[in-house]
Amino acid sequence: MIDKVLTLLPICEPEYASGVVGQNYFRSAYRTTSQRLFEVSVEQRSEEGDRVRVAEVTPAIVPVLDNDYNEQALAVVLPEEDGSVRLENQIGWLPDRRCATLQPRVVSLMRATNAYVGAAGTASYWWSGRQWDQSNPKLRLRIAQWEDVHRAAIEIARRAEPDVEQPWVGHYAPLTDLARRLYSEGRGRSEADLLRVRYEIVDDALVATANDEIVTDMTRSGRDFFDLLRARVEKQGAVWGWVRLHQGAVEVRTEERP
Repeated sequence: MIDKVLTLLPICEPEYASGVVGQNYFRSAYRTTSQRLFEVSVEQRSEEGDRVRVAEVTPAIVPVLDNDYNEQALAVVLPEEDGSVRLENQIGWLPDRRCATLQPRVVSLMRATNAYVGAAGTASYWWSGRQWDQSNPKLRLRIAQWEDVHRAAIEIARRAEPDVEQPWVGHYAPLTDLARRLYSEGRGRSEADLLRVRYEIVDDALVATANDEIVTDMTRSGRDFFDLLRARVEKQGAVWGWVRLHQGAVEVRTEERP
């Protein structure tokens, strides 16, 4: 059972940290969290000379694949004092612009390490002139740019799953009759239900198979999207991976960058 944060995303410089949005939807958890963090915060001076108290935080970044608004949503959940992660302690969301690139990596890391993925950050409280404002700390998460996250995540996941092609970016390939049938059955259509396949070379063609039947033939795409995947299969043999089915194509999830 996954219940602890054991894997941390690479960090960026403080000035490039990401904010957290949607705290108003989680007022009870946010209020409790704010008070707990204030108790462990340390007073400092800002660059402008203002009084500020800062607490180090390491929230879990949790994929919410059934989110109706954004299927790539990432929840920000502050762990309990013993390190356990309870989803009722969600205090906000990562901005959508970060979720599109981060979510595939977070999902891969959770599966490979069987642990929640966390992000280093800070909660800052400001002096009003009379008292500390404990109700609304400024949360900033130091998550590196996607290239750095991608590189680190692949290294971690590869060590845990050496025979798996990690689902980072999708390129499209033709449907087979099997893929059409699976799509009509409602399988492999969403992020929460990616279809597990085996990438292998059959009669000199790079294909994805499920139960020994071909889901898509990537050689027929006529592009170089799958050159790195083919090179890996040629070098080490068949590898496992994931695809997503669309009405007109198979979205093959590969490690190479777009």
